[in-house]
Amino acid sequence: MNNVLLLMKARPLSKMRLLLLALFSLAIAFTNAQTIQLGSGVTTANNFPINYNWGYNYTQTIYTVAEMQAQGASASGGTITKIRFKANASVATTQWANWVVYLGNTAQASFTSTTNWIPFASLTEVYNGTIPANVTAGQWMELTLTTPFLWNGTDNIVVAIDENTAGFGNMPSWFSYTLAPPTGSKGIYYRNDSTNPDPTAPPTANSTTNAVAQIQFDGTLMDACSGTPTGGTTALTPTSGNPNTAIAGSVAGATVASGLTYQWQYSDDAGATWTNIVGQNSTALSTTAMATYGTRDYRRATICGIDSAFSTPATFTTELTYCVPTTTYTGDYTSAFSTTNAVQNVTYTGSSNTAYVNKSGVDTIKALIGNSFDFSHTYVGGSNTVRIWVDWNGDGTFDNTTEQVFLSSPVGGGATQTGTINIPGTVTAGNYRMRIRSRFSTTIPGPCSTESYGSAIDYTLLVLSLPVSPSITEAANPTCTTGAILSTTSTPGTNEAWYWQTSATGTDMTNDATNSWAVFTNGTYYVRAYNTVYAIWGDATSITVSDIPVATDPTGLVAAANPACVSTQISVDAAAVGQTNYWQGANSNGTDQTNDAATPYSVTTSGTYYVRAYDATSQCWSNSVSLAVVIGTVVPDAPEANPASYQYCNSDAIMNISVQGPYESATCTTTGSVTGQDAAASTYVDFTSFPCATGTITGASL
Repeated sequence: MNNVLLLMKARPLSKMRLLLLALFSLAIAFTNAQTIQLGSGVTTANNFPINYNWGYNYTQTIYTVAEMQAQGASASGGTITKIRFKANASVATTQWANWVVYLGNTAQASFTSTTNWIPFASLTEVYNGTIPANVTAGQWMELTLTTPFLWNGTDNIVVAIDENTAGFGNMPSWFSYTLAPPTGSKGIYYRNDSTNPDPTAPPTANSTTNAVAQIQFDGTLMDACSGTPTGGTTALTPTSGNPNTAIAGSVAGATVASGLTYQWQYSDDAGATWTNIVGQNSTALSTTAMATYGTRDYRRATICGIDSAFSTPATFTTELTYCVPTTTYTGDYTSAFSTTNAVQNVTYTGSSNTAYVNKSGVDTIKALIGNSFDFSHTYVGGSNTVRIWVDWNGDGTFDNTTEQVFLSSPVGGGATQTGTINIPGTVTAGNYRMRIRSRFSTTIPGPCSTESYGSAIDYTLLVLSLPVSPSITEAANPTCTTGAILSTTSTPGTNEAWYWQTSATGTDMTNDATNSWAVFTNGTYYVRAYNTVYAIWGDATSITVSDIPVATDPTGLVAAANPACVSTQISVDAAAVGQTNYWQGANSNGTDQTNDAATPYSVTTSGTYYVRAYDATSQCWSNSVSLAVVIGTVVPDAPEANPASYQYCNSDAIMNISVQGPYESATCTTTGSVTGQDAAASTYVDFTSFPCATGTITGASL
């Protein structure tokens, strides 16, 4: 094989081609921009990058080479094309929109005095214009540099902001971080409503500080990754909280280079399996805690080509936590709180101010779903406003719209206020946190706020559901001898018992409804569930029994005389075809077949007497038919003299007089002769031969 050497004559590139090549290289650099972020967390500050509550600002901040390289910046430096600052408030920027931004390489490590500005000659203007019209809380405000800045990779970077709009906005808030140099301060700032400082000769600063703005630098700032990266260690902020708490994650000690990609993952089984978190593909994690209680591990995969490494996981614990309200002064406080008409009530007394009293682990109010209970609240210190919340959704917060259950009306009420707490019928049974907050005068307190006066008390509110009574079934083909057999379905729950009842409101606990029940009379029967811990009865379930065969009830039960003096007889109509009526005496449930009711029944004693029909074919008895009889209680009227008075002579030894009176032969006696009929016939008899007495006779006794 012959080797062939091709020789080509090179032709110098034109200036235009060189310019195009440079622009193309810059475009590639912009396309593959890397982000270096300095500072993280949720701390905020006011003065950096500017304090927009002032008319004019000039600030300088030193971001060190050590910080840059710790976040993966190349020791060779690189080009910065964008910077970003993170706002903590959503506001318009109209009153502070005109910025001039300078960057510089500097060996200066700190600001040692209020005149120790980095000289203007060390700065390069990289942006001069209007910033975005609005900033959004939690979002980065981005500025694309009109002049990209070349960082040398060995010096610190100074960022200078000159804000030149005459107006001013509200109280500012930017996400910040603190990193103190060995001496001096990390930032220096000047602000004034009337004097616009000149960056070429800045005035004496208002102050210096180590709390400066979090910042992101975009550009070509990292070396390309190669081989297997280092995974690093995961850190979470916070590490515990309520369901759906915002979580920020970061990784320290990992490889930082260009060309890396990332994937955040979580595990709910202590690392046995891992799941990618959709959309979480940056260096930092921004997610929310799971909605249920428990622990979840997080880690980050750092990927370089086909090689990858995972950070050491960090754990977030989802648990119920509540804010702690505070009070500035101690003179006013809740002196008493109590409830009534709950299943279980509480009573609290206080003799001095305690800003927050957590009784949730000590005292529990117990109430039924759909019911209500009353409370009384007493305040020391004058007129006051009372507000009560219940955390119905269990998220660890008290929502002023959906979870406020009481507010004084009007606000600023008297020393003692009363009210009612309603338990919605839509909540589920379980424990809820209830907070009572008081505050002097008409100011409405918040659940977590710092108030000048007043108290806060927390309780556990245990919402109970009525125990559910079971369904009832009846066995087929009941008979007179076996009755109808009733049974319940399923079994009682924990701390529950079931009892048969003869009414919907019955509370008899002698007939266990887990056992079947034989009933022998058609009618409605009930079962009720009972909570053995809280002594609560559930609503009754019922069944109507109508298929127990019965004989036809006797008719026409009557007494010959009622009331009667000595005795009477009772009788009944003839029995229905196929049946026999039997006297049962005074036994309402008797089944005696001795006395056929075809023969009248003799009664000599007052009382209630019964008759029942019996069907020999079905062996069924009818219901008892009764009659109350009264014997021996008739009292005759008092006799009367006729006429009412007599005149006689003292010389008479014997005087015959005549009196009339009703007579009953069974009980009545006389001292003279008696003739006539029974008093029931309303016929009066004459009594004669009474001994005469001296004086006027006005009556006679029988």
